[in-house]
Amino acid sequence: MVALALVAKPLAVCAAEPHYALELTAPRHMTGTYSFEISTQHMTVERWTIFAAEAPRFTWQYNATTQLLPEGKTAEDFSDRHRHLLQSDAIVKSGERQHRFRGEVVVTAQLRGRRLVQRKPEVKYYAPGELSGSELEHSLAATPTVDFTREEFRHWQVKHGLTRHAGEDTIGFARRVFLHLRKSLTYEYHTKMDRSAQHVCQAGVSDCAGMSALFVACLRANKVPARMIAGHWAKSTDAKVLMDGKVYNQQHVKAEFFVVDVGWIPVDVSSGVQRDHSEHGLEYFGWSGADFFTMHLDYDLEVDVPRQGRKKLDELQSFHYYVWGVGKLDDAEITSTWTVTEDVHEKTRAAE
Repeated sequence: MVALALVAKPLAVCAAEPHYALELTAPRHMTGTYSFEISTQHMTVERWTIFAAEAPRFTWQYNATTQLLPEGKTAEDFSDRHRHLLQSDAIVKSGERQHRFRGEVVVTAQLRGRRLVQRKPEVKYYAPGELSGSELEHSLAATPTVDFTREEFRHWQVKHGLTRHAGEDTIGFARRVFLHLRKSLTYEYHTKMDRSAQHVCQAGVSDCAGMSALFVACLRANKVPARMIAGHWAKSTDAKVLMDGKVYNQQHVKAEFFVVDVGWIPVDVSSGVQRDHSEHGLEYFGWSGADFFTMHLDYDLEVDVPRQGRKKLDELQSFHYYVWGVGKLDDAEITSTWTVTEDVHEKTRAAE
């Protein structure tokens, strides 16, 4: 059996890594539905192409299934990450779809929270062993967003002492990076931002994605496997909450880093910056509630669009669309909402 527990406070004192473990909370059976409508007045659409991510499966997001409606089929991410995607194609000859498309992305999963704790000898914990070769490679790679090989980033990293000390354990180093970013960064959100690590470290200002990219860059630059986690809070849209003038559909980005025999340890830098007023500043280090749908790992995807070729995407937390037709797309309007429900009567199944 895997230990299921909630701990009052996150660890604030460094210890040898064999003494750490991840405790998992009891699962919650959750369904999130992202409903959207795209409308155009000055373009007569002949073909709609919609892409969405297929939510990955983890021990803390198991039995995950994703549907793209209508008629979503398996698609390929042509980036080096090769994430699982869904694609819907609609060829239009007449009718309402010449100017309007309605769709949904529906994800269902059993979500578990995770918390980093000191290992107790009498308890058997979740222990994942080592990463596979491909996952290790992806989790150490430089990307357009996690661009730790850039000279600007390297100078910043050395200047602020964010290189791993001799004998410093992985968790202790990650904690030190987290605390530095929490104290030095300021939260700011705009729809269009440069979220690359080299830009964020110079600007000192970003949103959840930029802060997560910088954390991941710091760890990968020191040969620690880490990754961005892009998705949605397991909470429905509140139409009164706006971000950059648009309804906020609970999009969020976190990060994780990997330690052998402990697992993927969750980190939420932007929540630490905005919400953690504790003395130790570690409320969002090594803790993640059963309240988040992960839609894909890392940024920088690439899709193949019919009649248009390869297109690069920063992220795919909800959906992305392309059209082919006659006219201009400059007046396109998108309305969307994110609805989350919980089945409290669902019998939970054993983790995969």
